[in-house]
Amino acid sequence: MGNSKHCFPLFDAHDPLPVELWAPDAKAPILFCCDHADRIVPARLNRLGLHPDVFDRHIAYDIGAAAVTRRLAEYFHAPAVLSVYSRLVIDVNRAWSDSSLIPLRSDGVSIPGNHNLSHADVQSRIDGCLMPYYCALDCALERILTRGQTPILVSIHSFTPRMNDFDRPWEIGVLWDYDPRIPRPLILTLSETFRLRVGDNLPYSGRNTQGGVIETFASPRGFPNVLIELRQDLIYTDDGAAFWAALLMEALTPILQNPGLNCAELYPRPIGDRSFKPAPPFLQKNCPSKKLHWRKKTLTNVPDPCKNHSSGCGGVAQLVRAEES
Repeated sequence: MGNSKHCFPLFDAHDPLPVELWAPDAKAPILFCCDHADRIVPARLNRLGLHPDVFDRHIAYDIGAAAVTRRLAEYFHAPAVLSVYSRLVIDVNRAWSDSSLIPLRSDGVSIPGNHNLSHADVQSRIDGCLMPYYCALDCALERILTRGQTPILVSIHSFTPRMNDFDRPWEIGVLWDYDPRIPRPLILTLSETFRLRVGDNLPYSGRNTQGGVIETFASPRGFPNVLIELRQDLIYTDDGAAFWAALLMEALTPILQNPGLNCAELYPRPIGDRSFKPAPPFLQKNCPSKKLHWRKKTLTNVPDPCKNHSSGCGGVAQLVRAEES
């Protein structure tokens, strides 16, 4: 298994695996994910033509988010899936049709290594970085389903304190679409019990978005979900990440124990808003799980996709599980 990642032309022998798995066999029904956990760039891409200092900035990764994700997974005895390659290589929380999937510019910085890419160049990044992450998420969710539990997806991000000459006042943001089961009580707890300045769908909005991880894996299947944004100046140190992870643990614990989260519930978007799209084509055709139950509430008799690595995933399931050994 040591060479399985090198079936992708994007990588060389010294590049790390594209996905970090945390406690994949943990029994909690919660799955934590971190879409922009690190700032690694495959060696063959030559830092995308950028100065090394650029990769210390928010445009390269979500500063502090990985540390918070790992601590939350530890607190809740839950699995976590983290994407380790820089969002400048490919943003795994974007629709395939989004121009920022492989950004040409980010916060005023041109990305030379992303210009004039061939179809093969783009496909190699999808196959090497995005697809393993999506398959790892799918495997983790299916494991929860096979235990007869309803998966709860919690996505951890971080945001820069200042953007476009605006100082963002919120310590934390709660992003959500139309499923209120986690976001509404979380916003109330954070603002009233902890006296925090909470962004309700701020500094970004989770309303009516397309193609992100939440919209792909949770909302169309009725799984309870929330995306949490933490301000980067509060979590960039280990102590800061530990403090905010502990705070979130205290805030989330009674919410995640709500029996109302024990079933899948669909919250359709109002007429006129963009509806959820079906599973991306590569998930329908290539991922280990062929029975994703999109738009359905049935949570029984779902096979564990990780039991069969030869079901069309091209070795990706084995690739992302290699860190377990």
